[in-house]
Amino acid sequence: MSVLLMCLNNPWEGTTLSTYSGHAARDTSCGLIAGDESEVRCVRAQVTISKLDHMVDKLSDAYSRRAAEYIELFGSMSAVHPSDRQLVTTWASGIKGSVIDAGCGPGQWTNFLAELGLPARGTDLVPEFIERGRATYPEVQFTIGSLDALDAVDGSVGGILAWYSLIHHEPSAIAGPLLEFNRALKSDGTLLIGFFEGPVVEEFAHAVAPAYRWSVDDLSGELTAAGFDVVESHVRKTSGQRSQAAIIARRGVAA
Repeated sequence: MSVLLMCLNNPWEGTTLSTYSGHAARDTSCGLIAGDESEVRCVRAQVTISKLDHMVDKLSDAYSRRAAEYIELFGSMSAVHPSDRQLVTTWASGIKGSVIDAGCGPGQWTNFLAELGLPARGTDLVPEFIERGRATYPEVQFTIGSLDALDAVDGSVGGILAWYSLIHHEPSAIAGPLLEFNRALKSDGTLLIGFFEGPVVEEFAHAVAPAYRWSVDDLSGELTAAGFDVVESHVRKTSGQRSQAAIIARRGVAA
C-alpha cells in the first residue's frame, strides 16, 4: 500500500520555497514515520507551486508587453532620484565581494554597480530587459532568472540589490525571496531593498501588475524572520507621489 501524505509540519509549506530548485527543495524530510507496508512521501503543496508559476508567468508577460515603455521611462540612471543614487552608492561602498542586482530590469543599476568597481551581475524574469541589458552594457553579465532561486552558491555573494523588485510578491509569499537572498549572501553580506511605503501592508493598482505597499516595520519583521539584522531604513515622501522607502539588512551570523 502506498500512502501519500501532505507534510503538514513542513516549515516551507505554503511559501514560494516549495518551488526551489537545488536549494530549499533539497530538504525533503517531513518528520513523518511510515508504516511497515506504507511508503510515505513528503509532498510540497502542488497548488502553491502551480499558483506561483502562474503568477510568475503573468508578471513576466505583463512586463514583456510594456518593456519598451518601461525602458524609455525608467531604463537609465537619469530617471533615478539623487537620494536613491547616493544611498546605493554608500551601501555599495561597504560590500565585500560580488553583488547581484535581483530583478535588474533593463540593467542600469547593475551597470552602475559595475562602474563602482564591483563584480556585478543582473538577473530578471523578463527576456526583453535582459536583452536590453546585454546590448547596452556588454561588459556586464545578465541572466534570465527568478528571485526565488538565484544562481548562486550558498554564502557566496557580498551584496544583493532588490530595488523595487519585490513589490509584486504577495505578502504570504515574501518570505521566499528573502530566505533565498539570505542563503546566497555571505555571513557579513548585505541586502538593500527599495519599495513603496505605507502605514499598512496593502495592495495597490500598479501600472503593470498588482503590487504591495509595506510599512518599514512590517517588512523589517519579515527580514528578521528570514535571518537578517536590519541595519537602517529610509523613507522619502514627496507631495503627489507614492511614498518611497528602503531598508538595508545584514545576513545574521546565526542564519
